[in-house]
Amino acid sequence: MAYRLYLNDIKTIQNQDHLANFSKERRNREKYFYDDATPIKFSLSGKIKDHFKIEEIDSLICGYRSEEDFICELKRHNLSYLSTKEQAYSHLTLTYRQNGRTKECPLIYNDLLLLEQAISLRKQKGLVHNKQKVLTENSERLEFYIQFIKSLAFNKTTRYFILNPKKIEYLDFDDRDKLTTDILLDKPNEEGESRSSKYYGLRTLLENYVSMQEMYDDLYYKNLSTLDIEKELREANRRIHSFFREDYRNLRKMIEWEDQYRQVLCSCLNKEELSKKRKSIILLQMKRLDLVKKQRGCREFYVGDLFSIDEEDEYESNLLSHSSQNMSFENEKVASLFAQGGVSEVMEQMDLDELLQSKNDAILLGILPKSYINMKK
Repeated sequence: MAYRLYLNDIKTIQNQDHLANFSKERRNREKYFYDDATPIKFSLSGKIKDHFKIEEIDSLICGYRSEEDFICELKRHNLSYLSTKEQAYSHLTLTYRQNGRTKECPLIYNDLLLLEQAISLRKQKGLVHNKQKVLTENSERLEFYIQFIKSLAFNKTTRYFILNPKKIEYLDFDDRDKLTTDILLDKPNEEGESRSSKYYGLRTLLENYVSMQEMYDDLYYKNLSTLDIEKELREANRRIHSFFREDYRNLRKMIEWEDQYRQVLCSCLNKEELSKKRKSIILLQMKRLDLVKKQRGCREFYVGDLFSIDEEDEYESNLLSHSSQNMSFENEKVASLFAQGGVSEVMEQMDLDELLQSKNDAILLGILPKSYINMKK
């Protein structure tokens, strides 16, 4: 599939395509009613081209911090073949043709993962025959991203955003549509419609992974054998990795999806019907997105709790921490245990008789009613 880059808007580009379908006589007569839309040319591998593979576009653009930075650099080069209006334009549009129509494809900036994979793919394709399959690079950065996607499916707060947006009541139709891209969905292979020949989208692969992981955890905590399920879990992981390595476009479209996910979360913050608690949790989801993108742009990784923490649990933990700061316990041991794990930790580590030695502490912990002091009076 060929991609073209324009210093223009999609409507003007589509109008030029519409004009191209006219007869030569009609084109010559009506071309003055249409603004110019000329694809930008680049020199790649010693050839000047105006149409590219998607990894060629990404290898040029993903290293720039923003569209503004790239256009600033672009305008330092010869653009005399563009109209005066195009040369002054401040927005880029990437297009491709599908089913006879010109469509817009998102441009991705400031993404080291995609930049490295695009450059690697170009190099590999230059070393093999055209029909030979080339995989994306099995890098530490790609592994980091796959772990992030798996964590979205595994954590209860984010699970349905990627697996089944219809189950999230506060999302409207447009939100759900943004979270549904074709690579998430199953589709039949060319050889037939049977279940066995189906191409499994990422949703099915992630659902299988989550199911296997939950079964493994259940068996592990019950001290039962996990040998069989470990084999299935390894296979589930292998298939997810293959999904991202067998087709560069799968990786790119998931990064596009990540941006859509962010847009959906932003729109939710403006919904008056959502509670303060829900909006606080959404802000934590956005915070994790920012941290993950920032982290995968670093040369060295430090994952920490980026993948293990669940936003709803984090919200409750923050509340607990805030509450503990506002509680003034008389017993230092109670204060220390409460800071570590709340009421449950205190009750587990201390006898009731010991706790009741300080009536104020017992009231703060909810062991005695607040009216106890007045009752004693």
